[in-house]
Amino acid sequence: MIASTGVIGRHYPIEKIRAGLLGLGKNLTTADFHAAARGIMTTDTVPKLVDF
Repeated sequence: MIASTGVIGRHYPIEKIRAGLLGLGKNLTTADFHAAARGIMTTDTVPKLVDF
């Protein structure tokens, strides 16, 4: 299941999503929280992070 707060009625490019999911963990070596925050942006104009 895919969920989003994006544009209502817009269809997902499911083949691109599937292709991306297949290789998802192959290049992960360290946590990149800035990239993760950018990756989940929908209608936000800036990534949301809190540094502790």
